[in-house]
Amino acid sequence: MDALPGGSPEHQPAHAEYVEAMYRHRNHDGDFWVASVDPLTAGQAQTGAVPVGDVRAAAVLSDGASHPGRAG
Repeated sequence: MDALPGGSPEHQPAHAEYVEAMYRHRNHDGDFWVASVDPLTAGQAQTGAVPVGDVRAAAVLSDGASHPGRAG
């Protein structure tokens, strides 16, 4: 998909195939997890600690809040 010019006739089906592949792997054991409305995803969260003096910025986002046009 990346090798095809954006907006070309070949790019659209390649992009659709890429999106479908992402959905097949998202939020499944052995694949990758992202925030979701499904509460089971919270059990897959990776946590850690950082000294407060090392924090330069932070963001707290709800599901979809970072996607333009989706935030209410």
